[in-house]
Amino acid sequence: QFDYQQLAKCSGLSYSYFKKLFIEKYGCPPVKYITQLKIERACELLQAGKFSVSEVAELCGFENVYYFSNVFKKCKGVSPKNYK
Repeated sequence: QFDYQQLAKCSGLSYSYFKKLFIEKYGCPPVKYITQLKIERACELLQAGKFSVSEVAELCGFENVYYFSNVFKKCKGVSPKNYK
């Protein structure tokens, strides 16, 4: 699990200020940005055809395949299985 509070702490900023600056720079909160990166990586892995959906979920840092499938479908409009 990615620790956003620790990231802010390392930068010497409060989390709320860090989040504000992050949104100004990237257009979305850190949590959403990291999720988007994970889903883009999942797309690459699914297209490669070497891994199952469960393996892709694990490789991309999702705790379970059901949550991964829900997030993937919300972002891409199709299930990971159908994305392949």
